[in-house]
Amino acid sequence: MKGGPLHGALALLRPHRTSLVVALGLGVAATGASLSQPVVIGSLIGGMSGGPFPTTTLLLLVALFVVEGAVAAAQALIVGRTGSRIVLGVRETIVHRLLRGRMSDHQERRRGDTMARMLSDTSLISGALTQSLAGMLLAAVTVIGAVALMVIIDPVLAGVTALCLLVAAVAGLTLARWVRRATVDLQGRVGDFGAAVERALAGLSTIKISRAEDREAARLTAHAGDAYRAQQRVVRLVAALLPAVNLGLQASYAVVFVVGALRLSSGALSLGTFTAFLLYLFYMVTPLVNFFASAAQFQQGVASVARLQEIMTLPAEEERPGAVAPVAPRPEGEILRLDDVWFAYQPGRHVLRGVSFSVPARGVTAIVGPSGAGKSTIFSLIERLWEADDGAIMLGGRNVRDIDLAELRARVGYVEQHAPVMDGTIRENLLYAAPDATEAELEHAIEAANLNRWIDGLEDGLDGQVGEEGAELSGGQRQRVAIGRMILTRPDVLLMDEVTAHLDAESEQALRDSIKVQAAERAVVVIAHRLSTVVDADKIIVVEDGRVRGEGTHDSLMASDDLYRRLVHTQFAPELTEGKVRR
Repeated sequence: MKGGPLHGALALLRPHRTSLVVALGLGVAATGASLSQPVVIGSLIGGMSGGPFPTTTLLLLVALFVVEGAVAAAQALIVGRTGSRIVLGVRETIVHRLLRGRMSDHQERRRGDTMARMLSDTSLISGALTQSLAGMLLAAVTVIGAVALMVIIDPVLAGVTALCLLVAAVAGLTLARWVRRATVDLQGRVGDFGAAVERALAGLSTIKISRAEDREAARLTAHAGDAYRAQQRVVRLVAALLPAVNLGLQASYAVVFVVGALRLSSGALSLGTFTAFLLYLFYMVTPLVNFFASAAQFQQGVASVARLQEIMTLPAEEERPGAVAPVAPRPEGEILRLDDVWFAYQPGRHVLRGVSFSVPARGVTAIVGPSGAGKSTIFSLIERLWEADDGAIMLGGRNVRDIDLAELRARVGYVEQHAPVMDGTIRENLLYAAPDATEAELEHAIEAANLNRWIDGLEDGLDGQVGEEGAELSGGQRQRVAIGRMILTRPDVLLMDEVTAHLDAESEQALRDSIKVQAAERAVVVIAHRLSTVVDADKIIVVEDGRVRGEGTHDSLMASDDLYRRLVHTQFAPELTEGKVRR
């Protein structure tokens, strides 16, 4: 959706132009029936001045009323349905863009503001684009038709009326533009409030523990106050819009009555003609008011489109081309290799600096290093949650940039550090990455992740609810569910980020046994803060300050790498003293 907000609004309407044209045609028909009524009324008044009662004229007038009502109802129905379809289309586009968007774009956005755009802004565009646009066009047709007929009836009175209405139009359109700017500010303030609420709810326990309820409440109410004041500016402008239009109309009435009375007394106008002219003037009241009200509403819709465009035009992951390294032959027994990989979340602040290492197709490879060394970032780049700035990541001899994302993520399973789970049942979470898995495969994954005893003890078993963001599960249970979910995908490479961090000794031992089983079938790469995990590894990679400083086994690194020895005696010291490490 290129161009400015107005261009974007018209682009949303374009796929529905047939429905809108039909609705506009019905509206024009209703307007024609409405504009015919003053002429018929004038004829009825003239016919009643003498002679038989004009029954035919009266029936024609009734027929015009009925036709106008029926056609206007049909037009409103089509416009309403079209608006709903536009909202549905926008929300579908946003859902696709959000789920397919790049991690870098998500990091720059606040979730609360994104939710406000997706809910409130999309709701606003339904009436603001369809109903308001149809209202503006039909009001314009009515006013133009009425003015044309008024010119035919009496050009002098029509000129006087047009001059008064021109002043009202200038004031109305100016206020409508101000409404648009104020609405942009309002929607931004609502987004800020939504982001603040989302932040508070996400950290509710921290707020309570820190006794920060009053401070956080003051922060939220300050954002709510900003939104309130912005809304009041919109309310004041909208409130001023209609009186400005009405002032022009009232001036028109006064001038027309005075000039019309003078022309009537001079014989330049007949009573029936003057009545018809006044009726057309009265008929313009509602269309004019609707036109400027619709113009203000349309400007609000355009303001919402401007905010929605920022999300609807987000590029998908596949749409970001990169420098593709040539396909290299796959060394025997190797499944994954990083060659001189550089990466920075922010320009000039590299997290990885020329990282290079290989992973064998079978066995356990452990990555260790101080906090902030770039270990989790390596996993994110392998999964292409982020794109490396330079260098190449090869999977089976192919650059991951050349592999379709669906294929890549099917071949590389990733158990994240915080092991997020989705709202729903345990079964739904286990099957989330492999919805077509069989019951036998599911049972195997449950056993491999050491979930069977826990699930068997639940009243609802696999159909038990995990709660919002896994609130019903412990940290260890969430991790084991995430592990089982990835085991079900049967990947070539299984990435596990500190998966033993929240496990008790018994569960940890069961998981270590499971890792050994998995390592016999595929490459298992673990980021480890437990020495028990490290000493079992077939290969250990030591990372420091975004670089690989050493590779080898536990024994060889203890003999050759000072950093590794420090890590063993600092990070892993409790396990050494408690005697938990068994070779």
